[in-house]
Amino acid sequence: MQNKKTRKLCFNFKRIHKKEVYQAFLDIYAHGGIELTNQDLITFLARYTNLGSEASIKTLFYRYKQQIHL
Repeated sequence: MQNKKTRKLCFNFKRIHKKEVYQAFLDIYAHGGIELTNQDLITFLARYTNLGSEASIKTLFYRYKQQIHL
């Protein structure tokens, strides 16, 4: 079996804060622009971005979601 390296969408945290990235995703999510469950979105972000582990993304996702009352 061939091992294929998965490419990630890497955010430059010297120019943008993680909170701003989460805010952008939550805004899109709130407007129905992402057709995934919360857990599926968290898994996707952990697998395909440099936002962190699934556990850390889950914690921050729900914290920010609560702050904007989604």
